[in-house]
Amino acid sequence: MTHSILSDSHIEILTSPERWMLKAAVLRGDAPDTILSPRHTAWYRKTRQTHSQRELLVALSGTACYAVGDGAFAVTPGTMLLLDSMEPHQDGYPDFEGDCEHLWISILEECCTAMLITVTSDAPGFTSRPLGLHELPRSVHELARKAFHPNNEPRREQRLHLHATIALVIALFIDDGEQAIPTNAENRRREMIVAVQRHIKKTAGNGDSLDSLARIAGYSPYHFARVFKTCTGVTVQAYIDRCRHDEFHRLAAEGMSKKEIGYTLGFASPQSFSRWLHQR
Repeated sequence: MTHSILSDSHIEILTSPERWMLKAAVLRGDAPDTILSPRHTAWYRKTRQTHSQRELLVALSGTACYAVGDGAFAVTPGTMLLLDSMEPHQDGYPDFEGDCEHLWISILEECCTAMLITVTSDAPGFTSRPLGLHELPRSVHELARKAFHPNNEPRREQRLHLHATIALVIALFIDDGEQAIPTNAENRRREMIVAVQRHIKKTAGNGDSLDSLARIAGYSPYHFARVFKTCTGVTVQAYIDRCRHDEFHRLAAEGMSKKEIGYTLGFASPQSFSRWLHQR
C-alpha cells in the first residue's frame, strides 16, 4: 500500500530512478549549476543555516533554485539534492519563488524521517506534512558511509553508492505497511521524540537547535518544543545541555583540553564555552 500523502505523480518520480538527477556538493567535481538572483542572494544571506543531520531533497513538482554553500542548484522534478551534515544551505523558501512540492528526508544515525513540503505563490511560507519514521537497515549505514566518506574511491563508485542509498531510503517511505514504526498518533509522537533524543546524544548538541530538531520531526518549532517537553519532562535546550555535559565529562576523562572540548561540542568560541560551563 503506497503512502496516502503521496500522489500518483509523486510515486511515479520516486519509483523511476531513470528520471533521477543526483546533485550533491559532497560528490567530487559536482559544482553548483545555477546562479542566484540578486534578490535571492540577499534573502539567502539572512536565512543561511547548518545542522547536524544529513538531508535529501527530492523535487516532485515545480521549478526552484536552491542555495547550498556558496552556490546554488537548479531543482526540477526528479532532482535528488543531497546535503551533508553541517553543510550550509538556505532555510525555507523565499516568497518570490514559484509553486513546488519537495520531499525532505532527514537521514540520522539509526533512522530516517520525512516530510512533504508544499510551496504556493498565493500564500506566505509553506505547508509541511510528516510522513513518519523508519529505522535504517545496516546495509544503508554501510552505503552511506562509503558515499559520504569515499576514501579516494572513484567518483563513479561514490555516485553509485549515493544512488543506492537514496533508493533504499525512498523505498521505506513509499510503502506505508508493516515497516512503519508508528501505530497511532501518541506512539508516533513518542517514537519521534525518542529518535530525536538518540540523535542529540550522538551529536552532543553540536549543530542542533530547536529549529533543526523540529525539522527532523516534521513539526513547527513551537509544536515540537511542546511535544518534546510533554514526552521528556524537560525543554529541548535543557536536554541538549545535559547531553553536552555528559560528553564534556567523557572527553575530559580522556585527557582532551577544554579548548578542544568546546570546539568538539560546537561552541563558537572558548569564551562562550567557558560561560556555558560556568553556568552548569
